[in-house]
Amino acid sequence: MLDINTIDSDISKIDVMQLQRMISMENKIFEDMYRLILYDNSQPNAENNNVVKAYLQSQIKALNHIEKLINKYQSVLDELNKPTKIVEKDNTKSNCTKENKDEFSLFEEVEEKQ
Repeated sequence: MLDINTIDSDISKIDVMQLQRMISMENKIFEDMYRLILYDNSQPNAENNNVVKAYLQSQIKALNHIEKLINKYQSVLDELNKPTKIVEKDNTKSNCTKENKDEFSLFEEVEEKQ
């Protein structure tokens, strides 16, 4: 269970791509829910949908605000993600080069022994 009292303000822990995907999915779901309410309201035996409508409106406002914050700090988030990508690429290259050297060295030894 999420305990918001234990969360710190370290934005380097934010998975921006996952957050954006979630916002997109929730917006689509809220749109469909809202559409269902509108349809129900157009029927003669409509339910009282005021509570659900208020809930959806508040959730949509919250998602819009989170998108606004992502846009506000996009350059900081991008900068935080940059070094990680470079380090990963460098490690991959050096690991491949080292492995290739090791493999090549083995072949050299085999050829020399024959």
